[in-house]
Amino acid sequence: HNPKEYNGIKFTREKAIPISDATGIKEIEKLVEKNDFEEHEKGRIIKKDVLKDYVDFVLRFVDVNKIKPLKVVMDASNGMAGMIVPKVFEKIGIDIIPMYFELDGSFPNHQSNPLILENRKDIMKRVVDEKADLGIAWGGDADRCFFIDEKGRFLQGDFITGLLAENMLKKHPNSMILYDLRASWFVKDIIEKNNGKSRMCRVGHSFFKQYMRDENAVFAGEVTGHYYYKYNDFYTDNGMIPALQMLELISEKNKPFSETLKTTDHYFISGEINSEVENKEAVIKKLEQEFSDGKISHMDGISVDYDDWHFNVRPSNTEPLIRLNLEAKTKEKMEEMRDKVLEMIRS
Repeated sequence: HNPKEYNGIKFTREKAIPISDATGIKEIEKLVEKNDFEEHEKGRIIKKDVLKDYVDFVLRFVDVNKIKPLKVVMDASNGMAGMIVPKVFEKIGIDIIPMYFELDGSFPNHQSNPLILENRKDIMKRVVDEKADLGIAWGGDADRCFFIDEKGRFLQGDFITGLLAENMLKKHPNSMILYDLRASWFVKDIIEKNNGKSRMCRVGHSFFKQYMRDENAVFAGEVTGHYYYKYNDFYTDNGMIPALQMLELISEKNKPFSETLKTTDHYFISGEINSEVENKEAVIKKLEQEFSDGKISHMDGISVDYDDWHFNVRPSNTEPLIRLNLEAKTKEKMEEMRDKVLEMIRS
């Protein structure tokens, strides 16, 4: 989802385990620095088109016969979804209105991060203009998935996590679901309502995948649009499965997408707010002192819980930014505490 100037690749170990500080990246770094490698016989290069296998894999997570002929605007952001979506949805009887399906790494229409408002304005307008049932957008590499309701409104990732958790618990009763520490109370509430088990998790794909393995979780979600699934001994994020499951869920409920989310109306969240700061540690220390009467956790940055509101503030690992997520039981309380915490961060 980064701008066109960026590029990169993710490495994984066996069973799709991410390579991180805890799973081998430091050892690889030492080997590279040593630059003393044993000579081995040459290996083989095997070329294989895995797209068909991938399509078969993601379709296992839904009953395609339950999906009604919905009208769906889909924005591929000139990224990989433009190649994958036609193959995944070609046998499902929905009316797709495609946007920016042409592969183009210069991202001529908008940058490939739908979390940023500017990048989703086109699809929000198109959903309304086309009188579509919903809109679905992906980032450049299509590992994250985002949703727009029929009124053209962007739906926050923690609310989507809750709906997908409900769907997964119908298929896997009493299972463990993970959610990230920035999430709305809605996620835990809907998991409990559907007789599931839940655990809060530190932000980041390597942490989620390890926690899922440890807890034998069937599903996990982050507020940033990453959704994770278990399949046999594999735990990985995927951008197509949540799209398929949401179509299945909307079809089953047989009511407008916005009505499906009516249950979130009494959850008031700030969304993620970034602030540029010089000293991240000093900011977190200041917040800890100011809100010392709350329940404090340092799982990732600082989280503080009260009966009627809570927040998380965490530093970016790659930028001079502090990120705030806050929720309260009333809109007025959310706005009051959001402004107070932001003032402390920025002063």
